[in-house]
Amino acid sequence: MIFIKDKYHNFQLQLMEEARKNNVFNAGVSDRAAEEDALGFEPYVTAIAEFLTNPDTKPPLTLSIEGEWGSGKSSFMKQLKKVIEDIPPEALKKEQKKHKSKSRNFFFRLCILWFNKIKPKPKVVWFNAWRYDKAEALWAAFALEFIRQISRPRDFRDIFPILIGNIKLFWFRFDWNNGLQKIILFVLSLSVVLTLLILVYHKAEDLHQQGTDLYNLFKQISTNKENQDFLRWLVRSLVTLISVAGFISLLLKLKSSVVGSPKNDLTKYLTSPNYNSKLPFVEKFHEDFRKIVEAYAGINKVYVFIDDLDRCEVPKSAELMQAINLMISNDPQLIFILGMDREKVAAAFALKYNTRE
Repeated sequence: MIFIKDKYHNFQLQLMEEARKNNVFNAGVSDRAAEEDALGFEPYVTAIAEFLTNPDTKPPLTLSIEGEWGSGKSSFMKQLKKVIEDIPPEALKKEQKKHKSKSRNFFFRLCILWFNKIKPKPKVVWFNAWRYDKAEALWAAFALEFIRQISRPRDFRDIFPILIGNIKLFWFRFDWNNGLQKIILFVLSLSVVLTLLILVYHKAEDLHQQGTDLYNLFKQISTNKENQDFLRWLVRSLVTLISVAGFISLLLKLKSSVVGSPKNDLTKYLTSPNYNSKLPFVEKFHEDFRKIVEAYAGINKVYVFIDDLDRCEVPKSAELMQAINLMISNDPQLIFILGMDREKVAAAFALKYNTRE
Protein backbone atom coordinates (compact mmCIF):
# COMPACT_ATOMS: atom_id res chain seq x y z
CA MET A 1 0.00 0.00 0.00
CA ILE A 2 1.19 3.50 -0.75
CA PHE A 3 -0.23 6.30 1.33
CA ILE A 4 0.14 9.89 0.14
CA LYS A 5 -0.75 12.69 2.47
CA ASP A 6 -0.33 16.45 2.50
CA LYS A 7 -2.34 19.40 3.65
CA TYR A 8 -4.95 19.05 0.95
CA HIS A 9 -4.88 15.40 -0.08
CA ASN A 10 -5.47 12.13 1.67
CA PHE A 11 -5.81 9.15 -0.59
CA GLN A 12 -4.52 5.60 -0.91
CA LEU A 13 -3.29 3.51 -3.83
CA GLN A 14 -3.56 -0.25 -3.51
CA LEU A 15 -0.48 -1.60 -5.25
CA MET A 16 1.11 -4.51 -3.47
CA GLU A 17 -1.59 -7.08 -4.01
CA GLU A 18 -1.82 -6.39 -7.72
CA ALA A 19 1.96 -6.51 -8.02
CA ARG A 20 2.06 -9.90 -6.33
CA LYS A 21 -0.60 -11.28 -8.68
CA ASN A 22 1.25 -10.07 -11.76
CA ASN A 23 4.66 -11.29 -10.60
CA VAL A 24 4.03 -14.21 -8.28
CA PHE A 25 6.98 -16.21 -9.66
CA ASN A 26 9.48 -13.42 -8.99
CA ALA A 27 8.24 -12.54 -5.52
CA GLY A 28 10.28 -15.12 -3.65
CA VAL A 29 13.59 -14.67 -5.45
CA SER A 30 15.24 -12.52 -2.76
CA ASP A 31 14.40 -10.38 0.26
CA ARG A 32 17.12 -7.88 -0.58
CA ALA A 33 15.97 -4.48 -1.85
CA ALA A 34 16.74 -4.03 -5.55
CA GLU A 35 16.72 -1.16 -8.01
CA GLU A 36 15.70 -3.53 -10.80
CA ASP A 37 11.96 -4.10 -10.98
CA ALA A 38 10.87 -7.69 -10.30
CA LEU A 39 7.46 -7.00 -8.75
CA GLY A 40 5.77 -4.94 -11.45
CA PHE A 41 6.29 -1.61 -9.69
CA GLU A 42 7.46 0.29 -12.78
CA PRO A 43 4.19 2.01 -13.82
CA TYR A 44 3.48 3.08 -10.25
CA VAL A 45 7.04 4.23 -9.65
CA THR A 46 7.02 6.28 -12.85
CA ALA A 47 3.64 7.84 -12.07
CA ILE A 48 4.65 8.85 -8.55
CA ALA A 49 8.05 10.15 -9.70
CA GLU A 50 6.38 12.33 -12.33
CA PHE A 51 3.91 13.56 -9.71
CA LEU A 52 6.66 14.46 -7.22
CA THR A 53 8.91 16.18 -9.77
CA ASN A 54 6.10 18.07 -11.48
CA PRO A 55 6.52 21.84 -11.00
CA ASP A 56 2.86 22.04 -9.94
CA THR A 57 3.54 19.69 -7.00
CA LYS A 58 4.55 22.05 -4.25
CA PRO A 59 6.40 20.92 -1.12
CA PRO A 60 6.26 20.34 1.78
CA LEU A 61 4.87 16.88 1.16
CA THR A 62 5.01 13.50 2.88
CA LEU A 63 4.54 10.19 1.09
CA SER A 64 4.63 6.85 2.87
CA ILE A 65 5.36 3.47 1.31
CA GLU A 66 3.55 1.07 3.61
CA GLY A 67 3.53 -2.67 4.04
CA GLU A 68 4.76 -5.52 6.17
CA TRP A 69 8.37 -6.64 6.26
CA GLY A 70 9.37 -8.26 2.95
CA SER A 71 6.51 -6.74 0.95
CA GLY A 72 8.87 -4.73 -1.28
CA LYS A 73 8.87 -1.28 0.34
CA SER A 74 12.62 -0.79 0.10
CA SER A 75 12.74 -1.98 -3.51
CA PHE A 76 9.93 0.39 -4.41
CA MET A 77 11.74 3.29 -2.75
CA LYS A 78 15.08 2.50 -4.41
CA GLN A 79 13.40 2.37 -7.81
CA LEU A 80 11.58 5.63 -7.09
CA LYS A 81 14.84 7.30 -6.08
CA LYS A 82 16.52 6.14 -9.28
CA VAL A 83 13.70 7.42 -11.49
CA ILE A 84 13.64 10.81 -9.74
CA GLU A 85 17.37 11.21 -10.36
CA ASP A 86 17.00 10.19 -14.02
CA ILE A 87 13.96 12.29 -14.90
CA PRO A 88 15.89 15.21 -16.49
CA PRO A 89 17.45 12.97 -19.20
CA GLU A 90 14.01 11.55 -19.97
CA ALA A 91 12.62 15.06 -20.36
CA LEU A 92 15.51 15.82 -22.70
CA LYS A 93 14.64 12.84 -24.92
CA LYS A 94 11.03 14.04 -25.23
CA GLU A 95 12.24 17.52 -26.12
CA GLN A 96 14.56 16.11 -28.77
CA LYS A 97 11.77 14.03 -30.32
CA LYS A 98 9.52 17.09 -30.35
CA HIS A 99 11.99 19.08 -32.46
CA LYS A 100 13.51 16.21 -34.41
CA SER A 101 11.89 17.14 -37.72
CA LYS A 102 12.87 20.81 -37.47
CA SER A 103 16.43 21.24 -38.68
CA ARG A 104 16.46 24.92 -37.73
CA ASN A 105 16.21 23.85 -34.09
CA PHE A 106 19.42 21.84 -34.22
CA PHE A 107 21.35 24.49 -32.33
CA PHE A 108 18.53 24.73 -29.80
CA ARG A 109 18.60 20.96 -29.24
CA LEU A 110 22.38 21.07 -28.91
CA CYS A 111 22.09 23.75 -26.23
CA ILE A 112 19.49 21.68 -24.35
CA LEU A 113 21.74 18.63 -24.54
CA TRP A 114 24.73 20.56 -23.22
CA PHE A 115 22.67 22.17 -20.45
CA ASN A 116 21.28 18.85 -19.25
CA LYS A 117 24.74 17.30 -19.28
CA ILE A 118 26.04 19.88 -16.82
CA LYS A 119 22.81 20.41 -14.89
CA PRO A 120 23.02 18.86 -11.39
CA LYS A 121 20.68 16.00 -10.55
CA PRO A 122 17.80 16.62 -8.12
CA LYS A 123 18.84 16.67 -4.48
CA VAL A 124 18.14 13.23 -3.00
CA VAL A 125 18.97 12.02 0.52
CA TRP A 126 18.68 8.37 1.60
CA PHE A 127 18.56 7.45 5.29
CA ASN A 128 18.20 3.91 6.60
CA ALA A 129 16.76 4.49 10.06
CA TRP A 130 17.31 0.92 11.24
CA ARG A 131 21.09 1.11 10.70
CA TYR A 132 21.30 4.06 13.09
CA ASP A 133 18.94 2.58 15.66
CA LYS A 134 21.70 2.34 18.27
CA ALA A 135 22.46 6.06 18.12
CA GLU A 136 21.71 8.07 21.25
CA ALA A 137 19.37 10.31 19.25
CA LEU A 138 18.08 8.90 15.98
CA TRP A 139 17.20 12.27 14.53
CA ALA A 140 20.70 13.55 15.39
CA ALA A 141 22.08 10.70 13.30
CA PHE A 142 19.64 11.68 10.57
CA ALA A 143 20.90 15.29 10.73
CA LEU A 144 24.51 14.18 10.30
CA GLU A 145 23.67 11.90 7.39
CA PHE A 146 21.49 14.56 5.74
CA ILE A 147 24.31 17.11 5.90
CA ARG A 148 26.86 14.60 4.63
CA GLN A 149 24.81 13.64 1.58
CA ILE A 150 23.47 17.06 0.63
CA SER A 151 26.93 18.65 0.86
CA ARG A 152 28.82 15.86 -0.96
CA PRO A 153 29.36 16.07 -4.76
CA ARG A 154 27.92 13.02 -6.51
CA ASP A 155 29.70 13.83 -9.78
CA PHE A 156 31.41 16.75 -11.52
CA ARG A 157 28.09 18.56 -12.00
CA ASP A 158 27.72 19.01 -8.25
CA ILE A 159 31.15 20.51 -7.57
CA PHE A 160 30.34 24.14 -8.33
CA PRO A 161 26.86 24.16 -6.68
CA ILE A 162 28.33 22.50 -3.56
CA LEU A 163 31.09 25.12 -3.44
CA ILE A 164 28.50 27.90 -3.63
CA GLY A 165 26.46 26.10 -0.98
CA ASN A 166 29.45 25.98 1.37
CA ILE A 167 29.96 29.72 1.00
CA LYS A 168 26.28 30.44 1.54
CA LEU A 169 26.14 28.20 4.61
CA PHE A 170 29.16 29.95 6.12
CA TRP A 171 27.45 33.27 5.47
CA PHE A 172 24.17 32.10 7.03
CA ARG A 173 25.86 30.64 10.11
CA PHE A 174 28.28 33.43 10.85
CA ASP A 175 27.34 35.56 13.84
CA TRP A 176 28.14 38.98 12.44
CA ASN A 177 27.45 40.81 15.70
CA ASN A 178 30.00 38.88 17.76
CA GLY A 179 32.37 38.13 14.90
CA LEU A 180 32.75 41.69 13.58
CA GLN A 181 35.61 42.42 15.96
CA LYS A 182 37.38 39.27 14.79
CA ILE A 183 37.02 40.31 11.17
CA ILE A 184 38.47 43.78 11.89
CA LEU A 185 41.44 42.26 13.73
CA PHE A 186 42.01 39.82 10.90
CA VAL A 187 41.99 42.60 8.27
CA LEU A 188 44.44 44.67 10.33
CA SER A 189 46.73 41.65 10.81
CA LEU A 190 46.63 40.90 7.10
CA SER A 191 47.51 44.53 6.31
CA VAL A 192 50.52 44.38 8.65
CA VAL A 193 51.73 41.13 7.07
CA LEU A 194 51.40 42.53 3.54
CA THR A 195 53.22 45.70 4.58
CA LEU A 196 56.09 43.65 6.01
CA LEU A 197 56.30 41.59 2.83
CA ILE A 198 56.49 44.77 0.73
CA LEU A 199 59.19 46.23 2.99
CA VAL A 200 61.23 43.04 2.83
CA TYR A 201 60.97 43.04 -0.95
CA HIS A 202 62.02 46.68 -1.35
CA LYS A 203 64.77 46.42 1.27
CA ALA A 204 66.38 43.42 -0.39
CA GLU A 205 69.23 45.60 -1.69
CA ASP A 206 69.86 46.95 1.79
CA LEU A 207 70.01 43.42 3.15
CA HIS A 208 72.49 42.54 0.44
CA GLN A 209 74.59 45.60 1.26
CA GLN A 210 74.60 44.72 4.95
CA GLY A 211 75.68 41.23 4.06
CA THR A 212 78.48 42.67 1.90
CA ASP A 213 79.67 44.91 4.73
CA LEU A 214 79.72 41.93 7.05
CA TYR A 215 81.67 40.01 4.46
CA ASN A 216 84.23 42.83 4.16
CA LEU A 217 84.64 42.75 7.91
CA PHE A 218 85.48 39.07 7.79
CA LYS A 219 87.73 39.78 4.81
CA GLN A 220 89.84 42.11 6.88
CA ILE A 221 90.16 39.45 9.54
CA SER A 222 91.29 36.77 7.15
CA THR A 223 93.52 37.18 4.14
CA ASN A 224 93.52 33.50 3.21
CA LYS A 225 91.78 32.94 -0.15
CA GLU A 226 90.14 29.69 0.93
CA ASN A 227 88.79 31.36 4.05
CA GLN A 228 87.51 34.25 1.97
CA ASP A 229 85.57 31.89 -0.29
CA PHE A 230 84.15 30.09 2.69
CA LEU A 231 83.12 33.33 4.42
CA ARG A 232 81.54 34.60 1.20
CA TRP A 233 79.49 31.42 0.89
CA LEU A 234 78.57 31.50 4.59
CA VAL A 235 77.32 35.09 4.52
CA ARG A 236 75.25 34.56 1.39
CA SER A 237 73.80 31.36 2.80
CA LEU A 238 72.86 33.01 6.09
CA VAL A 239 71.18 35.95 4.36
CA THR A 240 69.25 33.61 2.08
CA LEU A 241 68.27 31.30 4.93
CA ILE A 242 67.04 34.15 7.13
CA SER A 243 65.03 35.64 4.28
CA VAL A 244 63.42 32.32 3.36
CA ALA A 245 62.68 31.46 7.00
CA GLY A 246 61.07 34.84 7.57
CA PHE A 247 58.97 34.50 4.43
CA ILE A 248 57.81 30.98 5.37
CA SER A 249 56.95 32.18 8.88
CA LEU A 250 54.86 35.00 7.47
CA LEU A 251 53.08 32.59 5.12
CA LEU A 252 52.25 30.24 7.99
CA LYS A 253 50.86 33.09 10.08
CA LEU A 254 48.88 34.30 7.09
CA LYS A 255 47.48 30.81 6.49
CA SER A 256 46.52 30.50 10.15
CA SER A 257 44.73 33.84 10.03
CA VAL A 258 42.92 33.21 6.76
CA VAL A 259 42.09 29.49 6.90
CA GLY A 260 42.25 28.74 10.59
CA SER A 261 41.09 25.46 12.07
CA PRO A 262 37.52 24.19 12.41
CA LYS A 263 38.11 24.01 16.16
CA ASN A 264 39.82 27.37 16.59
CA ASP A 265 39.11 31.08 16.35
CA LEU A 266 36.45 31.63 13.71
CA THR A 267 34.33 28.58 14.56
CA LYS A 268 33.40 29.94 17.97
CA TYR A 269 31.45 32.58 16.09
CA LEU A 270 29.68 30.02 13.92
CA THR A 271 26.30 29.09 15.34
CA SER A 272 26.67 25.50 14.17
CA PRO A 273 25.25 23.08 16.74
CA ASN A 274 27.35 20.15 17.89
CA TYR A 275 25.41 17.24 16.40
CA ASN A 276 27.59 14.70 18.16
CA SER A 277 26.59 16.01 21.57
CA LYS A 278 24.15 14.02 23.67
CA LEU A 279 22.49 17.17 24.99
CA PRO A 280 19.06 18.20 23.70
CA PHE A 281 19.31 20.53 20.73
CA VAL A 282 15.81 20.68 19.24
CA GLU A 283 15.65 24.42 18.63
CA LYS A 284 19.24 24.71 17.40
CA PHE A 285 18.78 21.69 15.18
CA HIS A 286 15.78 23.09 13.34
CA GLU A 287 17.28 26.56 13.05
CA ASP A 288 20.50 25.20 11.57
CA PHE A 289 18.70 22.61 9.44
CA ARG A 290 16.77 25.40 7.72
CA LYS A 291 20.05 27.17 6.91
CA ILE A 292 21.53 23.97 5.47
CA VAL A 293 18.55 23.35 3.20
CA GLU A 294 18.52 26.97 2.04
CA ALA A 295 22.27 26.98 1.35
CA TYR A 296 22.52 23.76 -0.67
CA ALA A 297 19.05 23.51 -2.23
CA GLY A 298 17.84 27.09 -2.52
CA ILE A 299 14.34 27.02 -4.01
CA ASN A 300 14.74 23.47 -5.39
CA LYS A 301 13.04 20.40 -3.97
CA VAL A 302 14.92 17.99 -1.73
CA TYR A 303 13.69 14.37 -1.80
CA VAL A 304 14.36 12.66 1.54
CA PHE A 305 13.96 8.86 1.64
CA ILE A 306 13.72 7.31 5.13
CA ASP A 307 13.57 3.52 5.04
CA ASP A 308 12.91 0.88 7.73
CA LEU A 309 11.34 3.36 10.12
CA ASP A 310 9.19 0.65 11.67
CA ARG A 311 12.23 -1.52 12.50
CA CYS A 312 13.64 1.02 14.96
CA GLU A 313 13.14 0.87 18.70
CA VAL A 314 9.68 2.06 19.68
CA PRO A 315 10.47 5.50 21.19
CA LYS A 316 13.08 6.40 18.57
CA SER A 317 10.80 5.94 15.58
CA ALA A 318 8.22 8.19 17.26
CA GLU A 319 10.86 10.85 17.99
CA LEU A 320 12.05 10.84 14.38
CA MET A 321 8.48 11.18 13.13
CA GLN A 322 8.00 14.18 15.41
CA ALA A 323 11.22 15.73 14.11
CA ILE A 324 10.05 15.20 10.53
CA ASN A 325 6.79 16.93 11.37
CA LEU A 326 8.71 19.99 12.58
CA MET A 327 10.98 19.93 9.53
CA ILE A 328 7.97 19.97 7.21
CA SER A 329 6.63 23.12 8.85
CA ASN A 330 10.01 24.90 8.97
CA ASP A 331 11.63 23.76 5.72
CA PRO A 332 9.20 24.12 2.81
CA GLN A 333 11.48 22.55 0.17
CA LEU A 334 11.43 19.04 1.65
CA ILE A 335 9.55 16.04 0.28
CA PHE A 336 9.71 13.02 2.59
CA ILE A 337 9.23 9.45 1.34
CA LEU A 338 8.86 7.11 4.32
CA GLY A 339 9.05 3.32 4.25
CA MET A 340 7.22 1.80 7.21
CA ASP A 341 4.59 -0.46 8.68
CA ARG A 342 1.98 2.02 9.86
CA GLU A 343 0.66 -0.17 12.63
CA LYS A 344 4.08 -0.49 14.26
CA VAL A 345 4.80 3.22 14.04
CA ALA A 346 1.36 4.01 15.46
CA ALA A 347 2.07 1.60 18.30
CA ALA A 348 5.33 3.46 18.96
CA PHE A 349 3.44 6.72 19.36
CA ALA A 350 0.86 5.10 21.61
CA LEU A 351 3.50 3.55 23.84
CA LYS A 352 5.50 6.75 24.07
CA TYR A 353 2.59 8.90 25.20
CA ASN A 354 1.18 6.23 27.50
CA THR A 355 4.57 6.02 29.18
CA ARG A 356 4.57 9.77 29.75
CA GLU A 357 1.16 9.63 31.31
